[in-house]
Amino acid sequence: WTPEQLYAVVSRVEDYHLFVPWCQKSRPAAREAGDYMEAELEVGFQLLVERYTSQIYLTPGRAVRSAVPDSSLFDHLDSTWTMEPGPAPATCWLSFHVDFAFRSQLHGYLADLFFSEVVKQMSNAFEGRCARLYGPSS
Repeated sequence: WTPEQLYAVVSRVEDYHLFVPWCQKSRPAAREAGDYMEAELEVGFQLLVERYTSQIYLTPGRAVRSAVPDSSLFDHLDSTWTMEPGPAPATCWLSFHVDFAFRSQLHGYLADLFFSEVVKQMSNAFEGRCARLYGPSS
């Protein structure tokens, strides 16, 4: 997919509840300028549900950075998606970085146990969304 296509999927936070695992609700809360928005997210599994506001900084067609400064679950949660043109038409280099820490030691321990599986499911969700919208990857 092109950087613009990946950017379109990652930046449409209002669609996350449609395809992102454990995301139960996602809606824009504020859009102050073309390169900044806030979104309210609700994520969880069974009885563990967390609601928080994510601050999202957009570089159209190139990058999406988010920060969660105030959450009862996370001490911090920061992520950056960067999309660069790939070596062939309709391809791109995608970089994803996430830095987080839970407030609870128990949640941190559980995250360590399941981190690789969570990353795999999240990656598959975004790839699947791109495939549904734009067809198979190049």
